[in-house]
Amino acid sequence: MLEDEAADSLTENKEARAKKLWQMADAVCFDVDSTLCTCEMIDEFAKYLHCYEVVRFTEGTMNGEISFRESLKIRLSILKPTREQLEVLFKKKNQN
Repeated sequence: MLEDEAADSLTENKEARAKKLWQMADAVCFDVDSTLCTCEMIDEFAKYLHCYEVVRFTEGTMNGEISFRESLKIRLSILKPTREQLEVLFKKKNQN
C-alpha cells in the first residue's frame, strides 16, 4: 500500500514538473527527422545552403560521438536559419 502511494506521489511530481517546464518554455523542438519525414531535414537544409560540414556533426551524433544537444547547437550556429530560407526549402521539397 505504501509503495503504491509513493509511486503515485512520484508520478504526480514528475507530471507537475513536466507541466511547469512546458509552461515556462519559449519554444519546443521535436526531433522528427527520419521518423515523421523521410530525411534528415537539418542535413537537407545544410545542403541547400552549401554548408556540408553540418552533415559531419549529424553523423557524429548518430554514432554517439557527440550529444544530440551539443550537435544541435553547433549545427544551428553554423546554419543560422531564417524563416524565409526554410520556407523556400519546404516549397522545393514539396514539389518533389
